[in-house]
Amino acid sequence: MVMATLTATATDNGFSFALTVRNNGDNPVSMQFSDAQRVEFTAQRDGEVVWRWSDGRMFGQALGTVELAPGEETSFEGGWDDPPTGEFLVRGGVAANGTDASDETTLTVA
Repeated sequence: MVMATLTATATDNGFSFALTVRNNGDNPVSMQFSDAQRVEFTAQRDGEVVWRWSDGRMFGQALGTVELAPGEETSFEGGWDDPPTGEFLVRGGVAANGTDASDETTLTVA
């Protein structure tokens, strides 16, 4: 079983995010990716996505795999520069095929 934990850290110009993915199961897990993107972060306000980490980014079209042994974890990172003021529901999720490991947190930008 793959579990994810999202951590948001304030920076000088916004927030940095880390999505830590851990294999809590007894068997190895293989996460298969259809391109070079490993993670997606989004921010929603009033149910509408107002920011998506992958917008404006290009990802190589190469298959990839991340293997996690039982008890092993890995982290995927991203950042949001110059967010507008308000309260946001931020979600981080693994971009692997067939893997729904994700977590969310609420951020308030003053």
